[in-house]
Amino acid sequence: MAVVTGGSSGIGLATAAACLEAGYDVVIAARDAGRLALAESELGSGGRVLACPTDVGDEEAVARLIAAATERFGRVDALINAHGIVGAQKPVDALSPSDWEDVFATNLFGAVRTTRLALPALRLTRGAVLNIASLSAYQAEPNLSAYAASKAALVSFTRSAACELAADGIRVNAIAPGWVLTAMAESFFAQAGLDDGRIGSNMQGRAAQPEEIASVALFLIGRGASHMTGQSIVVDGGHGALMTPLGPPGGLGGVGGLGGLGGLGPAPPR
Repeated sequence: MAVVTGGSSGIGLATAAACLEAGYDVVIAARDAGRLALAESELGSGGRVLACPTDVGDEEAVARLIAAATERFGRVDALINAHGIVGAQKPVDALSPSDWEDVFATNLFGAVRTTRLALPALRLTRGAVLNIASLSAYQAEPNLSAYAASKAALVSFTRSAACELAADGIRVNAIAPGWVLTAMAESFFAQAGLDDGRIGSNMQGRAAQPEEIASVALFLIGRGASHMTGQSIVVDGGHGALMTPLGPPGGLGGVGGLGGLGGLGPAPPR
């Protein structure tokens, strides 16, 4: 059985669907009860899906989530932390302490909390934890320092937890996606004037579909990745392997540049 936070949309929902197809029972969790109910209906599965409205920032709510999961399905084989927020998009000198706290409370401490409370169940199954981080953990963008720092911290937590939990047979890994066509990314695509996911900031000239991240998630929690732990797997269409284009500071449309907002821009002709 797999518990998927952020399971009402985007990467979380796609991962829940992939887990179901692979034979897992699934518990999906998210804050918005309405969206969660729609996701549960979309997944449909003859009793193999349980939706639990959960705020990962609430200790008692997360405890209820894990209790409901084990009561319904008897075990937890995988915890997939797919929840996350972008938070305030401001320059460093404009970010308030509460801006930083809000992003870290969800992106980092939410994953820390779910992992800690799921450990008794995961120890029984020698299960797996998977954290959905971001390419922003490794590469900077203007006005996203709080988000980037929270995802970098999540990658670091992944390594530390993997080290500590190896003796229990629990593997802990992360995925660092690049641009993905999710509701969370919609505003960025809109600002850049893109509506079809075709971008010039990676080798494939497009953003990923959530299902493409989900397929990697399914591999990492499964037996095929039994010798992988403490890893952060980048899934970015080759974005990180590209050399920074020549041009003015910020890399926005210089010689050979990719152009666009925050690394987004139209794909080159093909």
